[in-house]
Formats: sequence, C-alpha cells, structure tokens
Amino acid sequence: MRAPTLTDRIVFTGYRLLSGALSRLPGPLAEAVAWCLGILAGSILRIRRGVVDDNLAHAFPHETPAWRARVARGSYRHLVREALATARLTRLGSGAVARATDRRDYDLPRSLMEEGRGLVIFSGHLGNWEVGGAALPFQIGPTTAVGFRQRNPLFNRDVVESRKRHGLEIILRDEGPRPMLRALRAGRALALLGDQHAGHPGIWVEYFGRPASTARGPAVLAQRSGAPLVLGVTVRVPSRGSGPRYRTLFTRIAPPPPELDPEAAVHHVTQACQRVLEEHVREWPDQYFWHHKRWKWAPPPDAVPGALPEPSPGPAPDAD
Repeated sequence: MRAPTLTDRIVFTGYRLLSGALSRLPGPLAEAVAWCLGILAGSILRIRRGVVDDNLAHAFPHETPAWRARVARGSYRHLVREALATARLTRLGSGAVARATDRRDYDLPRSLMEEGRGLVIFSGHLGNWEVGGAALPFQIGPTTAVGFRQRNPLFNRDVVESRKRHGLEIILRDEGPRPMLRALRAGRALALLGDQHAGHPGIWVEYFGRPASTARGPAVLAQRSGAPLVLGVTVRVPSRGSGPRYRTLFTRIAPPPPELDPEAAVHHVTQACQRVLEEHVREWPDQYFWHHKRWKWAPPPDAVPGALPEPSPGPAPDAD
C-alpha cells in the first residue's frame, strides 16, 4: 500500500475530528443534524443528485416524479443518519451493536453455521450494512468480511481496524478468492457486498428490469466451497428507546439446478440474489444507496439471454 500524502492526512484528520464530534451528539440532536446535512447534500449542493434521480427513474418508472423526489431526499438523510449511527456504535463497542440488533433474526444463519460447511452471506447497500456486518460475530460466530481497499491509506487502515474491533476478520477484495475459500473451509461465515457495477469481470443479470454487470463472487464461492448461501440485509426500524434499532432479514438462496453447467449455475444464483435484494429495496427504497452508477454500462447484445421483462410496479404513488 502506498504511503499517505499530505492531502490524505489533512482529509483524514478533518474526517476524524468531525465524525468524532458528531458521534457524541445525543440521539435527537443527531437526527436533526442528519436531517439538515441530508438536505444540504441532496437538495442544495446536489451531490450526485443526477445519479440518484436517474437511478430512481429507471428503477421506478411507474411512480410519480414527486414520489421519486421524496425517496431521493430520504436517501440522503438516511445516508448521513446511518453514518452518524455507525460512528457512534463503533465508539461504544460490540455491546451497543448487539443491543441494536435482535438475536432472533439470526436463527437461519446460525443453524446453517452449525452444519460446519461455512456460510456465504451476500448483502447490498441497503439499510446499514456496517451494523449488519459488525453484528455477525456476536450473533452467529466466526465471521470474515470482504471489503474494498480505500484509496486513502489512512481511511483504509481506519475502516479495517474499526471492523476488527467488532471481531471481524478482514480480507480485502484485491487479495483474491483463495483466503476467502480458506475461511469458508474453516467453517467461518464469509460476508460480502455484491450490488454495485462489477465492470468486465462481472456477469450480466437483471436488476430492476435492466441488465447490470454484477459480481459473481458470492455464487462462485458457494459453488466452489459447497457452503450454503444466504442474502442478508440490515434495515433501520422505528425504535422506542434512545438508540437506533435494526432488523436483519435473511433469505436462503437455493442451489442451482444440477443439470446446469458451472457458468449457467453462477448466472442462475447471481440472478436469484439480485431478485431477492430488489424485493427488499422496493420495500425500503429510501434506505438504499442510489448514489452509485449501478447501470454504468450497456450490455453486449448476447449478455442476457431472452427478452427483458417489464419492471414490476413499486408502492402506490404517494403525495409529496
């Protein structure tokens, strides 16, 4: 990894000072700050607002512009609110993360872990994926998380150390599949995100009725290791107490039909993962990270076999 530059150090120091101060705010004040910063980022500065609006228009073509605008504003507020919540929970330690999640939500992955074959946990940028990952070692046992290497080496070290404090073993994606397979063969859970543009190495599947280059890693790792595969998302729910509360929803992804060849099997499982994730995003659209160019490239003509279906309608239009 390269040595940090002066710019890296200045940016990181500013981030630590700001996040440290904000993470100590009382709950109601933190919510108010998140609301204001969300409006600033999304409606005044309009940071990546064009990307958000374009993604929502393609994902929810049957909704009204007012509905999509309301979801867009909510997604900015949610992103800031969860960044503050994550900083606060990280500062308070694993006990705070455990109290914010419900042990009963983890019955499915816990039972699969008892089989001793390891477990692949696929997730997406919905709700609070950092809280979801941090809860796994406490709720289900030994867990390895796969992450991206940050461009700023100081941010990278901070993120890795923060996740390790919650008991996670960390593998960076550019380290390749071998350490991931070793973790699964050792009976560990392997958690990884897979809902962003995957470029040339990706496989083309449908997401909200549009072909998208998608990471094949979860399907390939499950196929090579024999570990079961589940999709899990951790979403924010109303809380009666002083701190945030989360629900983690798990769905087992069925193995592919045995008659499929390996590449077709990977396509089948990857498509199944994206369909389940899409269902969750439709239920909590304002908790999704719409700020990423998910449909960055158009696919080659033969990338997705067959005709693409019409996107299914989302929730009923709501007045702004």
